[in-house]
Amino acid sequence: MAAFLVLIRLISTDESPCPIFGTCLVLIQPIKIHLMKHLNTILSVILALPFVLFGPSHFFHYMPEPQMEGDPAVFGGLLVNSGYMTLIKIFEIVLGVMIMFNLQRPLALLLMAPIVLNILFFELFIAHMPGIGIILTILNAVLIYRYRKNYMSIVQKDVNPAV
Repeated sequence: MAAFLVLIRLISTDESPCPIFGTCLVLIQPIKIHLMKHLNTILSVILALPFVLFGPSHFFHYMPEPQMEGDPAVFGGLLVNSGYMTLIKIFEIVLGVMIMFNLQRPLALLLMAPIVLNILFFELFIAHMPGIGIILTILNAVLIYRYRKNYMSIVQKDVNPAV
């Protein structure tokens, strides 16, 4: 744990905490720059992977369905029987591919947000078992924040609207 904290300390500052780690800082600094350069891609792949891997299972049944009881089973049954889950899975797969391969990623992140929030709310309020929804929500929020400059035209007040 101490080595991890020293590593974090080295990454987060430009000065070495002691002369012994001076060369270590020189080696870690390019790694930090390279990692920050590709952070959006790394986070995007982590966010999109569950949707791209598990979404097609709804159609091809290559993974077992989790057994649910009570309210989650009733809610899940309604979604599946109405065909609504099929539509959600199609959106998950398409948006996951768009996010993963940077095809209009800022738009795909905004469209994925309601799906991710519904996963979180299902886990919190219906299943009463928080899980991957928390991680997906955090990843989606961080990526939306990192792409915030793409959304500024949506929220800026236009003084001369061209209607």
